[in-house]
Amino acid sequence: MKLSDLKIGQKSIVQNFTNTQMGGKLMTMGMLPGSLVELVRKASAGKTFFIKVNGFGMAVRKNEAANILLEEVAN
Repeated sequence: MKLSDLKIGQKSIVQNFTNTQMGGKLMTMGMLPGSLVELVRKASAGKTFFIKVNGFGMAVRKNEAANILLEEVAN
């Protein structure tokens, strides 16, 4: 599953990144494999995703979200 597929309020675990350059950027921002991610909301145009990563707020673009692979967690 990709981060861009999450529904609002859904939580998942970061598995990997399909783009290593973008993955490196996201890891420096604190989004590491194994991190808990929750989709808080999407911007009205749907091009920006507002998420929590291990409790900290972050915004990612839609193209970045499509490169973040997640593992589903039970609620």
